[in-house]
Amino acid sequence: MQHRDQHAAATQAAVCLNCGDALAGRWCSGCGQSEDARHRSLGHLLAEVSEVLTHADSRLWRTLSRLAWRPGRLTRDYLAGRRISQLPPLRLMLIALFLLFTVAFLLPRPMHVPRASAGDVAEAQHAIADSAADLKEARVAIEGNPHARDMDLWVRARISHAVAEPAEFVRFIAEWAERFAILMLPASALMLALLFLGRGFTLFDHFVFSMHSITASAIVVLVVMLGDWAGFGAANLLLLLPPAHLFRHMRGAYGTGTAGTLCRMALLGVGSLMIFGLLAVSLVLLAVVIGG
Repeated sequence: MQHRDQHAAATQAAVCLNCGDALAGRWCSGCGQSEDARHRSLGHLLAEVSEVLTHADSRLWRTLSRLAWRPGRLTRDYLAGRRISQLPPLRLMLIALFLLFTVAFLLPRPMHVPRASAGDVAEAQHAIADSAADLKEARVAIEGNPHARDMDLWVRARISHAVAEPAEFVRFIAEWAERFAILMLPASALMLALLFLGRGFTLFDHFVFSMHSITASAIVVLVVMLGDWAGFGAANLLLLLPPAHLFRHMRGAYGTGTAGTLCRMALLGVGSLMIFGLLAVSLVLLAVVIGG
């Protein structure tokens, strides 16, 4: 009852319900809360939901459009302080990664098991025989060391658990994949800092560039996944876009020439593949060791 009386009094006096300052128009000059807080009807709630779904912050669409067509200018504008018209790069990247990993986890993907030829089978049998010999030697060494034997048993138990519970293993990887993907951000920024050493750029500049670049790549992969799921095999051709986009983005943001951009892209690509492989192996090992 007391709350209702305060609400009615605030409404009649045209003051902000949040801080009590006098309202001057739709927005409070003290805390910035909208005068819409007075409306408590279901119709107003549905109107807000409709606005969110249809408009969804116009900065998002402007930022995505500029990221697609003028990525270098988008990054330069943010670094120059012209930011009110675009979505913050970190928020944009997190949204893109969240959608990517959510869709990757939810979409059913058929498994294609290729038929092995006779030659492949014979080669696999030789490899198994060689591995069995190596394992026998390793077992002899382990049995002579109690600590190594305990470690061997522990590793076997963890691997057996992962094999027995594949759904739990995959769920663990899906939960941690997005967190590991975030590690590509500082890695990319540090590699760019080395590639543009002495050019007058700061680590902050490289972080902003990396966030925009990772966002663009994540969106392309997301579209390819959705296209593949819908049966549009040609969508895989979109995977050619990230290198072209990175070339245009790097030239526009850093002002480099064609040769300099291509050389830096090659070095960045090699470094990124190495780091990605290391993170992927680390993720699988983490899932085996502590998953479940």
